[in-house]
Amino acid sequence: TLMVPFFDMYNHRNGRWLNTVVKVVPQERFEVKSRHDIAAGEQIFLTYNHCNPCDRLAWDTMTHEDDCWLSSNTGTPEILQHFGFVESMPQGFHIYDSELMFCIDEKQDEDGDFEVVWLHGTEHEYKVLLDEVDRLDMVEEEERLHRNESIMQSDYEWDVIWQYHEALTTAFKKAIQVAEELLQNQPSEDDEIEDDDDYVWYNDVV
Repeated sequence: TLMVPFFDMYNHRNGRWLNTVVKVVPQERFEVKSRHDIAAGEQIFLTYNHCNPCDRLAWDTMTHEDDCWLSSNTGTPEILQHFGFVESMPQGFHIYDSELMFCIDEKQDEDGDFEVVWLHGTEHEYKVLLDEVDRLDMVEEEERLHRNESIMQSDYEWDVIWQYHEALTTAFKKAIQVAEELLQNQPSEDDEIEDDDDYVWYNDVV
C-alpha cells in the first residue's frame, strides 16, 4: 500500500463540500488544486469516487445532478466497502440488481429536509425500495437491541453497521416519498405504454 504524505490526510466529501481537484501524473506526482478560495481553518476535502477528469471539466458549474452522475457507479455502499466508513451527505445509491440509481443531499435551508436526484427509476424500483425499508425496519427491531456478543465485532464495527443502517433507512424513505410524487405524474392509461413498469423517470430533482 502506497502512502502519500499530506495527500492521505485529506478526507472525502462530495457536493458543495468538495473543494479540490486532483491530478495524478503516473510515476511522477500528485497534484491537488483548490476549486476556489479556501478560508483559514476550512477543511480540505477530496473525492474518493468521482471521475476526476470528468470532475475537472464540470467543477465550475457543478449542480447536484452533475455531482450525482459523477458518483453514480460508486456510491455510499462502495465507499463503505472499500474505505470502511459511511460517507456524509451527499450520498449515492446504485442498486445493481434493480438498476435503481439515486442520490440524496441535505437542502441548504432551515427546514432540515433532503433533496433527492433520481438518475433511473421505475415503479419496479419504487416497489424494491418499499420491500427494502420493511426489511431494514425488521432488522433493527430484531438485531439492534439484541447484540450477539458471541460475534466478534468491535464497538467501532457495531457503530458503523448502524450508521449505515440509518443512512439506508433515511435515504430510502425519502426516495420513496419522492417516487410517490413522481408516480402521480406517470402517463395515463390512454398513453401507449404496455406496462406500468415501463414508465421511467430520469434526472428528476425534488
